[in-house]
Amino acid sequence: MIHTNPSTENSRNVKETDIKEIPKIISKSSLAQSKWEKVCIKDRVELIYSLTKILKREEETITRVITQDMGKPITQSRNEVKRTIRMLEYFCKKTPKLIKKEKHSWNEQTVYNPKGIVAVISPWNYPFETPLNSAIPALLCGNSVILKPSEYCPSTGRLIQKFFDRLNLPKNIVSTIFGGKKQGESLTKQKLDMISFTGSTHTGKKIVRQSSDNIPKILLELGGLDPAIVLKDVSVESVARKIVALNSMNSGQACCAIKRVYVESEIYGSFVENSIKESKKLKLGDPLSNVDMGPLSSQSQIKKIETMLQNAKKKGADILTGGKKLKRKGFYFPHTVLTKVDQDMLLMNEEPFGPILPIVKVKNWKEAVYLSNNTKYGLTASVWTKNRKLGKKICQMLGAGIVSVNTHGSGALASPWGGIKQSGTGLLSFKGVVRSFTEPKLVRLG
Repeated sequence: MIHTNPSTENSRNVKETDIKEIPKIISKSSLAQSKWEKVCIKDRVELIYSLTKILKREEETITRVITQDMGKPITQSRNEVKRTIRMLEYFCKKTPKLIKKEKHSWNEQTVYNPKGIVAVISPWNYPFETPLNSAIPALLCGNSVILKPSEYCPSTGRLIQKFFDRLNLPKNIVSTIFGGKKQGESLTKQKLDMISFTGSTHTGKKIVRQSSDNIPKILLELGGLDPAIVLKDVSVESVARKIVALNSMNSGQACCAIKRVYVESEIYGSFVENSIKESKKLKLGDPLSNVDMGPLSSQSQIKKIETMLQNAKKKGADILTGGKKLKRKGFYFPHTVLTKVDQDMLLMNEEPFGPILPIVKVKNWKEAVYLSNNTKYGLTASVWTKNRKLGKKICQMLGAGIVSVNTHGSGALASPWGGIKQSGTGLLSFKGVVRSFTEPKLVRLG
């Protein structure tokens, strides 16, 4: 396969995994898992925890590889690595207690056995943090792991495998399959015990269908069309600055980025004006330098965004900033603010996954809640207001897995992370996710 550096458009050939080899990889993974589950939890934790030393030592190398693979600004890539290390330390600390035998009475107890073979299929937008967020708890619980990194981030995937190979783990306990859709489809059709997938809703549905013959447990973190509701009592300048920043993080290529904004009519004009000002301030350029936004990950992302903007413009939207790819090498697309947007437009029904900020005028917060919930997605949502009591009330009415007042996105390491509706099933970044990688068994004595 060919990988293209999104900031330079320089391409190189990357070796794919032969489809014929995938069943053999599964077989070897099964043998390794049967040995690994016999290792006591204390020793498993010690082995996996030793990965933190490697990651801390290699932090700058990992950071640059992420940026060169998918175009994320270097400072954001560095933060991704730091979050991954904290996550690894957290799971190593908490897992032993979570999978310890539970006594219910003198003759009943629950034991938490490993699932078996866990496939971790990860996206390109957070190519280091996301796969390890599933792989680490899966391994701690006694499973073997087969990684399938995105074809857009092969170097990051190879780096992860290289780090695991440095640990004194059973051979083949962690394996990596490289390639695109063909390799992914072949993997999901294998006899797996569990699949953890992060990516688009469209691909998530395909995985469910492709794996249905074997009925593995499936953990899905899928797309979002995340709304922000702005009430008339806010400090407009401050909130516009924060929302533009949350919309443009990772060049808009984040599942929890703000993707729709509903603003009460009294402050709508001022909010749009301030959003335009903040949009024009964003520095777009070489991701290895000090910028707010790097390029999009691929040419296909450019085409997707251009299609959505053409659809919106045809249906009456006004494009107030950005709107066109920069005329330079690399997949650079500026931050784009739109108004006169309605629910019939493509970008209000499908996740754009780019730096697009549609702003909609509403009469009141009740209309905003209705429009926010009028979607198949339900990942994150937020309310912006000085009235915290009202903000909490509105949060209770929003159909999303993570709702916030005056902030947006994920919470602390121990917080639940996952969506409702077609934004996913199950939870990640939460102490309960550890048990998702186990097979609880009730043992009774007569």
